[in-house]
Amino acid sequence: AIALSGLHEVQEGLQSGDREAMASFILPYTESIRQSIGDFSIHFGLFTRDGASFLWTGNVNKRQADDETSAFVRQAREIMGTVSGFSAGQNGIELRAVSPVPGQGGPLGIVEASMALDKIIRDIVRPQGASAVLLLPSQGLDDVSRELHWEVLGDWAILGQGRDNEWGSVRNAVSKGVINGRFESSFFRFVPITSLGGELLGGVLLGVDTTLGSQERVSEVYRLVGFFLLGALLLWFMLLFNTVRVEQFLRHLRKVIIASHSNSFEERFEPAHAHCLE
Repeated sequence: AIALSGLHEVQEGLQSGDREAMASFILPYTESIRQSIGDFSIHFGLFTRDGASFLWTGNVNKRQADDETSAFVRQAREIMGTVSGFSAGQNGIELRAVSPVPGQGGPLGIVEASMALDKIIRDIVRPQGASAVLLLPSQGLDDVSRELHWEVLGDWAILGQGRDNEWGSVRNAVSKGVINGRFESSFFRFVPITSLGGELLGGVLLGVDTTLGSQERVSEVYRLVGFFLLGALLLWFMLLFNTVRVEQFLRHLRKVIIASHSNSFEERFEPAHAHCLE
């Protein structure tokens, strides 16, 4: 939002009031950002200095009239600075930032940037056995897009159903109403998310498989036992190999001694190359 508010094209478009010129610039700009980071939930909104909706990349033919957006824009105008936080929308819970567009004699308008929190959570690299899912109150899903594959479980709805194979225990815990504390072999902690006005929008449910540590210890024991058995097999093989060699030498020595008593030079000095090498 701050970077967009500093662009000359944005400042000129808000000052002139030309929506078509602004749309021809902001739509390709938005698409390039979406493509570069792989997130198509990103949207930009532009507002006049009076706080009226000027242009929205979600639908250029529709002006924004969202109470949450109005609260962000109103606070940004009051403090003449950047305001960020969370709000509810068609993408579930959205991360939103609003920043004034600087100009001579005062701000020319307001720039808003928003993206889905669900996308951010899914892209977080989590350690093995850890989970993080976005929960929404099951009573507040009227405006949420069905494309998010949400699933209602009791008082909560999980966003992103089917994207994570580790969510079996999470679904069981949520359906039983356990969002804080231990459930079966996992431990969960619910982090609430509130709007700019303090209203509960939902939260992030963090989970960890408590059996992971014991599983790692068992795996380590198996590795150590494997190394021990491999070393023991190598030792036994070397002992067997040397025993066979000694046995062959003693047999050959026996033949030489017997041949010496019988004055048989053929047995005492065998012409084979193997014996010459020995």
